[in-house]
Amino acid sequence: MGRPRLGERARHWLLDARTLRARGVVAYPTGPVDGDVRPLGGGTRLPHDDRSEMLNRWAQAAPGTG
Repeated sequence: MGRPRLGERARHWLLDARTLRARGVVAYPTGPVDGDVRPLGGGTRLPHDDRSEMLNRWAQAAPGTG
């Protein structure tokens, strides 16, 4: 896979932990994130936003809340 080519946007995918099937592309409330992401466990992740140079901790919304 590697890094996206110039002009392409990186995407973060949500995978099922047991089957590794793709559940969908992650849509962050702040918009697309270009940087790398680190899984923290328990469904949370820590992506780095190259534009703002910030780390944000995100978790999947509970069913029925998003």
